Amino acid sequence: LITFLPIYGISLGLAENVALYMITVMGIGGIACQIPIGWIADHIDRHLLLVLCVVVLIATCAVLPVLFTATPWNWVAMFVMGGALGGLYTIGLVLVGEQFDGVSLAGAVTVFSSMWGIGGIVGSPFVGGIMEIVPKHGLIIAVGAIFLAYLPFPLLAFLRGRSAVHGDTTRR
Repeated sequence: LITFLPIYGISLGLAENVALYMITVMGIGGIACQIPIGWIADHIDRHLLLVLCVVVLIATCAVLPVLFTATPWNWVAMFVMGGALGGLYTIGLVLVGEQFDGVSLAGAVTVFSSMWGIGGIVGSPFVGGIMEIVPKHGLIIAVGAIFLAYLPFPLLAFLRGRSAVHGDTTRR
């Protein structure tokens, strides 16, 4: 998303500097939302919060083509998107911390970070390819598809956790 965001903005008619500022606003959202999302993760089911972040990202992708050139809503959308993206990372680390400790925690965080990096490396050619096929909104289609493909994982984890809490003994 960050790699191609300025290209997307320019293709929609934004000035080059404004398109570049969108990355900054997204980054500010990611930074500003870390503590609130961490606090919320301490008060509600973390898998549910992960689902909510993914749903926010999907919804933002859905409305971004309309909002991207509509100032100030484009700034709000980028801030929210950055916050939700940062939330994915934050909640992911919290969930890793719940499952591991000591030396195994260090290894798990290394794997988590490596997978995050691999996603960034693999994602760029995928998104670029979709942008070639669908020039105007390929970025949003590709990123939205990635989030849609990811959504079942935290959703199933949340539902499993709920059924365990409610004493559901059916086979899963």
